[in-house]
Amino acid sequence: MEAVIELIIPAEAQAKIDESQALASTYEHYAIDCAEKYQSSAEDLKVIKTKAKEVDEIRKSITGPLDTTKKRVMAHFKGPLEFLSQAEAAVKKAMIGWMNEQERIRRAEEARLAEIQRQESEKLRKAAEKEEARIASLKTEAARTRAAEKAEELQAKAEAVVAIAPVVESKVEEVQGISTRKVWKFRITDADQIPRKYMVPDEKYIGQIVRATQGKEQIAGIEIYSENVMSARI
Repeated sequence: MEAVIELIIPAEAQAKIDESQALASTYEHYAIDCAEKYQSSAEDLKVIKTKAKEVDEIRKSITGPLDTTKKRVMAHFKGPLEFLSQAEAAVKKAMIGWMNEQERIRRAEEARLAEIQRQESEKLRKAAEKEEARIASLKTEAARTRAAEKAEELQAKAEAVVAIAPVVESKVEEVQGISTRKVWKFRITDADQIPRKYMVPDEKYIGQIVRATQGKEQIAGIEIYSENVMSARI
């Protein structure tokens, strides 16, 4: 059964909320159609901002103690959680390190077996070439035929030896409750070689330049413009 947490708002606070909603609704279709209305709109802004400040102060009076309590609880548990997180990371690092070492050993063994295959294949290929080389020196057709067949047989064996790459099974057994997956990452080695489609404009830096020069410095491929932003004091 789900627990129901009731939000308790004091009656005075709720009254302010209701007042603010009623006030806001009166400005829903607000429009300025003359200079006098434009001038008086400043007073409307003051009324709205004053009401917003009142509501926000009430909100802070309710959430302030909760925020303080939360900060204290978070600070109390921060240390132990960080220590446990570090311990978890240390164990995972050791486990992954061991797995990587076992994988290195497995690949090294595959490479060793593959080299043995290559050497055996090369040995058979040279024997086939040697057999082919002496065919012309044989006096009878039967002898030449046997030599050609032997050369062909040796060549076939040479190809068969390396046809199937050796596979060494991993000796790392699965651990219940533990799973691993590959996470593909990257590191930049030469930024000048990166294709343009992978380059992202530095919007923060561009914004700094635009504001600092107030549009006087033009940047290719970028439209620089300004917008009016209004502020009101109460």
